[in-house]
Amino acid sequence: MAVSPEENRFSFGAFVLDLQTGLLARDGFVVPIRPKTFTLLMHLLHNPNRVISKDELIAAVWERAVVTDDALTQTVRDLRRILGDEGARLQSLPKRGYVFAHEPAKDNGAKPGLDGRHPPSVDLSPPGSASTHAASIHAALLPPADLSRIIGVIYDCILDPTRWETALSEIAAVMDAESAILSLNDLRRHRVIIHKNVGWEEEGIAERQKHMPEIHARLGEWFATGPPSDEPYVASRRLPPSYLDSSPYVQTCLKPRDIVDILHQFLIYTPTHLSELVISRHLRHGPITHREIGISALLLPHLRRAVTITNVLDARSVERLRLAETLDLLH
Repeated sequence: MAVSPEENRFSFGAFVLDLQTGLLARDGFVVPIRPKTFTLLMHLLHNPNRVISKDELIAAVWERAVVTDDALTQTVRDLRRILGDEGARLQSLPKRGYVFAHEPAKDNGAKPGLDGRHPPSVDLSPPGSASTHAASIHAALLPPADLSRIIGVIYDCILDPTRWETALSEIAAVMDAESAILSLNDLRRHRVIIHKNVGWEEEGIAERQKHMPEIHARLGEWFATGPPSDEPYVASRRLPPSYLDSSPYVQTCLKPRDIVDILHQFLIYTPTHLSELVISRHLRHGPITHREIGISALLLPHLRRAVTITNVLDARSVERLRLAETLDLLH
């Protein structure tokens, strides 16, 4: 749909939705959001306080694709989860549809959002090109020099795997984290292609390995809900306090090391390969915030490419090894 320049940005509560860059931010930090969920929120913000039928929403979000009401229900659930307390604005009306409760914006000369609030600490109003606008948001999460340096080190790891410790140290530092683990596993051959870590002593890694069944069980439950592939799993946001108080993993592995939160960012998740970045936060820094989630979103595509290329190079090495073994047998 056509959008006039003054309608490029909508704000509500702590959130700002920017149509020019396709970004959703909370308190100035980028929030990962699926494309369909973004489109749903955009349509709701264009039609505040109006009852919108399911058919209209399906047509707006999926256009000509044929989908069931369940697809809309799942997307609405995803949007409410992302919005947290602000998700109460999105109300379901049985047999009628949905309505997004909102007060229209007042013109105060500062281009506020729909509810009249000024932009958060990071101004998301377009100052120029879309790339300049996006860069201002990225700079708020991570200084350009730091971002450039870390991305460079990540790609260096493709040709020199010993550089992964340096890359993980850089990532942990900018995320105010005490430790980081990067792994790439070939599930078909039960091989570990990459397993690097910083901040974990040998005893801690051994203790963590004892609790892998519990870790995989919780992650498996989360994967069963069909989360977006780019969305990280943050323990403090997924697990209730009652579970954390009784979890053997938390009580015997994390708590003695003053680790208060864990972020899992999945780089590859297929039936044949699993790769993830695991970030641990210490008591003195507190739980994972929107800032760390935003930084992980910035680094995700580069980490994913580096790990994918490493996996391809490893596959070719395996093929060459098997070819050599076959030639030896022929000889």
